[in-house]
Amino acid sequence: AFTINMFITLSILQYKFIRTYCIYVSIVPFLVAVTHIFQTYVGNIRYINVRYLYISDTHANLGGEIAAVTALTIALSCRPAVAILLCLVLLFDSYLMSSRAAMLSALLITCSIMLQYAMTRRNVISLSIIVLFGTLVPLMFLLYFQRIVQFVSDIFYIEDEYRGVGTGYVGREERWAMGWRQFLDSPIVGNGITTFNDLTNINPHNSLLISLSQHGVLAILFWSLVLSAYYNIYRKNIYHFLYFVSMGVL
Repeated sequence: AFTINMFITLSILQYKFIRTYCIYVSIVPFLVAVTHIFQTYVGNIRYINVRYLYISDTHANLGGEIAAVTALTIALSCRPAVAILLCLVLLFDSYLMSSRAAMLSALLITCSIMLQYAMTRRNVISLSIIVLFGTLVPLMFLLYFQRIVQFVSDIFYIEDEYRGVGTGYVGREERWAMGWRQFLDSPIVGNGITTFNDLTNINPHNSLLISLSQHGVLAILFWSLVLSAYYNIYRKNIYHFLYFVSMGVL
């Protein structure tokens, strides 16, 4: 809901007001992220199942999603050098909550900002960034491939007993399969918006499958509008396009 409301607001604002809006909307969640990090290290945040909860014992995925959306609004409103530093804070907060989709989204946004900074600034720093990503990073990847793979696996719990790939993405493979079957049961008009109100009918945990299950092929119209919006962003600003594509991970 947080992400959808943010996107709806951005879609109805005039382009010239988006930056100002994003500046003000970034302040509170960023300060909350800093507070959350501090509270975590002083022991005031509960640690459950390899992850810290969010503020007031709310779900860690909620905190991660808010952090990722805040990274987006910061990217849209701040100078690249400042945005990179602020996004790194949000990325670290997502790491504490082990919110994997949010971590990946914030990481992609941060990398996109760095790319923008390197490509739009013509100075020693920007050239250094280009050299770093163009030569050193691939070299380090080749030299320390196994360690990097293990590090990524540890960060994203890929081999974890409870959250790894072996769990079927924490049981979501079954949910996705059920969502697809529900779509096939009524592909034209769908099963209605109350499909998942029944507690015995498990939510597919996927926006695309939820919309297809509820509305059938009519959902394709909605997603085509989303893709059209992405295309329009791409035509106006390639870096903004990369930011929004990064949010697609959520």
